[in-house]
Amino acid sequence: MKKIFLFHLLLVCPVIFLIWYIVFPNYLWLLEGNSFFSFTPDFAGIQLSLPSDWAQYVGAYLLQFFRFRTSGALVQMLFVLIVLLSADCIIARLTRNKGLLWLSFIPVIWFMSGQFADVLLVRSMWWCSISAVLTLLVWLLTIRRKAPVAWGERYFFSSPFFTYIVPCLLLGFIVYREVTDEKQKETEFISRIDHLAENRNWDAILQNVTPEMTKKNSSLLRWTLLALSEKGQLPERMFAYGVTEPACFFYERVDKQFCRNFNMQFFRALELDNELLHNAFQAGILSPYGNSFRSMRAIVDACVHQGRNRMLAKYVEVMKHTSCHTKQAQLLGEYLASAGVEDKINSGKNTSPFFIGAHPFLSDMARMVDRYPENRKAVDYLLCGLLISKDVDKFYKVFSLLYKPFSVKLPRYYEEALLVLATQHPDILRRYPVGQEVVKDFNSFHALLKGGTMNQKMLEINYRDSFWLFYYCMKAVKKSAEN
Repeated sequence: MKKIFLFHLLLVCPVIFLIWYIVFPNYLWLLEGNSFFSFTPDFAGIQLSLPSDWAQYVGAYLLQFFRFRTSGALVQMLFVLIVLLSADCIIARLTRNKGLLWLSFIPVIWFMSGQFADVLLVRSMWWCSISAVLTLLVWLLTIRRKAPVAWGERYFFSSPFFTYIVPCLLLGFIVYREVTDEKQKETEFISRIDHLAENRNWDAILQNVTPEMTKKNSSLLRWTLLALSEKGQLPERMFAYGVTEPACFFYERVDKQFCRNFNMQFFRALELDNELLHNAFQAGILSPYGNSFRSMRAIVDACVHQGRNRMLAKYVEVMKHTSCHTKQAQLLGEYLASAGVEDKINSGKNTSPFFIGAHPFLSDMARMVDRYPENRKAVDYLLCGLLISKDVDKFYKVFSLLYKPFSVKLPRYYEEALLVLATQHPDILRRYPVGQEVVKDFNSFHALLKGGTMNQKMLEINYRDSFWLFYYCMKAVKKSAEN
């Protein structure tokens, strides 16, 4: 039986490890970020008072190690290994027939079928605990059996085919199911884009997310617009991704941990640390643990950036009671030792005297631009938001205040909006000249537009990412997409 045990280990361990290490690494990162653990007695008391008590507490401890790809994959592999070895031991003790050990893969595939959805590891903890207890009970009940009697040795299901081939088939089936599951693939992809945004890898986001994806998934749309803003391409490419309203830029007053996590990235990009802190606190509260590692790291970064040393000192103490943040806590402790624990809050552009989110998005951006007119990102959000709202008159009022005539080469959508305005106010083009190629394209667009619905498809093909199509034909395009 030892050879079969070894065969099972060599078969299962590398496969399960590689699934999590290669196929779902970003999902592991997401689970760690949304979790929290501390060795302090108050955290243990709260967790042990919940219905899931010890299982959630131990699960939270293990989720810490999901921060690192290798250790996260090893933990998930360990769960499967415990279930497999427990089943092997139980079957071996009860049947005394090594040919039936393939049956141990039945509980394994059952366990693996729900492993991805076990975000708190509570299910995994109960599976492993019950498996270990059953193994111990079976061993105690069979320990006094003097004459081992093998059961079913002559049956076909005890043949080498079942011993070696069936485990491979069962494992192959569950691996194929897990890897090809559309919902799990989508979750991993979204986690990957989230991870890229957290690391500020904007080029990779724009390379991986297509306009077809953003038109089906609003979360991907927000990350793409954020990446465009960071690259300075928002007024050049945003209409290619299916924007419909200014609310596409971030989540307004949506109390979900996922949404607050995105808002942290959004306000970090705008260098508004006050709003980053606000959303980080909200995201932590919305975590099943009342806090989250991701929120904690965001708050620490904002405190360092702003000079909030008192708050930073408190979070450094929290970090010291975790397993995977001790090095970071040590570095921050050295920083505090040299800088002191007194606040040295910077009064720069990373603070705002008003609360973002209390008013509609465009109103907040207007106040941002009024206070920081040099903030290119806020200017783009305001002007692009007005274009999405199709309020070209207000767009021109703001635009004329921010852009001097004959000053710089204008972004694409601003030029297209000026041509729309010029149909009613031709003198605009004297102050803000537009390239001849753009004027020629607009004339061609207008000629097709006059042709009515018969030219609709041609408009959608030739001008699918233009402001003109959005401004004149948005309802028609939306209806066509639904059909």
